[in-house]
Amino acid sequence: MIWILAFILIGICAGLCSGLFGFGGGIVTVPALLVIFTWMGMPANSIMHIAIATSLSSMIFNTASATYKHSTHGSVLWRLLIPMGFGIIIGAIIGPQIAKLLSSHVLKIIFGFLEIIIGGLLFFSRAHIVSNFTTLPTKTPLFLLGFFNSLISSLIGIAGGLFVVPFLIAYKIPLQKAIGTSAASGLIITIVGTLAYLFSIQKGGFSEGLGGYIYLPAFLTLSITSLIVAPVGVYLAHKLPVILIKRVLSVIIVLIGLSMVIL
Repeated sequence: MIWILAFILIGICAGLCSGLFGFGGGIVTVPALLVIFTWMGMPANSIMHIAIATSLSSMIFNTASATYKHSTHGSVLWRLLIPMGFGIIIGAIIGPQIAKLLSSHVLKIIFGFLEIIIGGLLFFSRAHIVSNFTTLPTKTPLFLLGFFNSLISSLIGIAGGLFVVPFLIAYKIPLQKAIGTSAASGLIITIVGTLAYLFSIQKGGFSEGLGGYIYLPAFLTLSITSLIVAPVGVYLAHKLPVILIKRVLSVIIVLIGLSMVIL
């Protein structure tokens, strides 16, 4: 029972991050799951893989809900998402395969370094990016964006909105449409990445409750909790000084990243 309560708490944090900042809660979910799974005695050689896969899969419902809401407001640019989608699918398939080849320790260091980078980008991010671009991105850069964004996201268990939104804003695409298109791309990443991890052969002997590398009790609890709490985050985004919250969160993310690299 105590583990379910812990998963609920993690789901609340993930949902708030999703609603407040418009990106999936993987940057906080993966480290938290790593701690919980360690206490549960999961095998060290695959514990990071399980945390990443469970985090990624738990964002399916969140990204699906966000995509639907954005699409009803005309904020999803499907003409950009189609060429991006081919790269997303390939990246989301390759990412988990790379993860399977790496040890949990190496994955933890990779996640830690990327956490530091993401925290820094979040700290200095602005609502608008000064750019000289005046035309929409062509198919090639969209494909490459989708591929590398999906590859990194599925490798470390995040939805990847932090990469897509700045890219689209640089082309002077309105922020709402950039966020909506990013949410739709995240939905593809989570679905394809989850399937890749689900059908992976998990090694290490810990099979109870696992589907591939996905720990199903955590997946269900996180999915439901974060889906319920995300609207609260959206509400708070309109009431609280989000810039200040973003700065505080970014510092926490960097500290988490440093601890994962050092410890």
